[in-house]
Amino acid sequence: MVSSVFINLFLAAIQPRSFFLPCSSIILGSTLAAFYGVTDGALFSSLLMLTILAQMSINLSQDYQRAFVRSDIVSRNKQNAIKVKVSRQMLMLILSCFLVFTLTLIAVIHINLPGNLIAISMALMGCALLLMTIRVNTRTQSSSGPMPSIEGLFLHVVCIAILPITLSFYLHTAQLNTTIVMISLNAALLSCLSPFSQKLIANIQAEGSVSMESLPSSVSQILTIQTVILISTSIVSLMNIYFLDLPISTMIFIFALPSMAATIATVKHIPEVDIAQAQKTKITLAAFAYWVLFCAGLMF
Repeated sequence: MVSSVFINLFLAAIQPRSFFLPCSSIILGSTLAAFYGVTDGALFSSLLMLTILAQMSINLSQDYQRAFVRSDIVSRNKQNAIKVKVSRQMLMLILSCFLVFTLTLIAVIHINLPGNLIAISMALMGCALLLMTIRVNTRTQSSSGPMPSIEGLFLHVVCIAILPITLSFYLHTAQLNTTIVMISLNAALLSCLSPFSQKLIANIQAEGSVSMESLPSSVSQILTIQTVILISTSIVSLMNIYFLDLPISTMIFIFALPSMAATIATVKHIPEVDIAQAQKTKITLAAFAYWVLFCAGLMF
């Protein structure tokens, strides 16, 4: 029975749509390395698998947070032996995923850049941030405010965008430059759309009945922020192409913009929970397409 619970929990952690953003960071970092003449298929595949494993750990911790870290069910959980057992097994699985991720990452660095202090430092930072994210999710309730917390946004952009891009680039090339720094910050800006989408769902649920004519300020502010993020990302991307002397063909990322803009406009005109949930998925896919198109243009 224990093995079947572990299998079910493991399968529940496989949420394909959650893999798109972090995997796009690995693709972006590796493509930039290829742009500078360095390719390594085995390293690229290893980094993708590590990214998926890290995201699964986060998914499991978020599931644990929703299921067990709630003040209204703490007393019931203490009296329910089955729930206590499942929660312990879930924590064991989260810890196992984290340990496998850490050991595998160390092995990848040892194989590709043995003894490199910068690579080791970035890896340790990534493991520490992942552990911090897991600890927060398994110890505290999700933020109940109308906006994402500053700490949550910081962990999100570093773990989803900045660190995967810079680490994948560095492991391929053993160097850091202005291009990778600017592009990783660009990707971090776009990745902010996702936590705001999650908070949008929670705000619409909390408001109950919402209509376009009486759009609550919490919902309206998030939609405005998402619009600003989208416009800012586009401007920064164009500036990077110009100042970093990247190929003009990278501008095909523009074809992903209408899809993201449409999701924001749709929620504004039909502010319903299912529409907001669909927006989160569509924004994730569109952000993935944004960077895949950018990478495709980079290699033309």
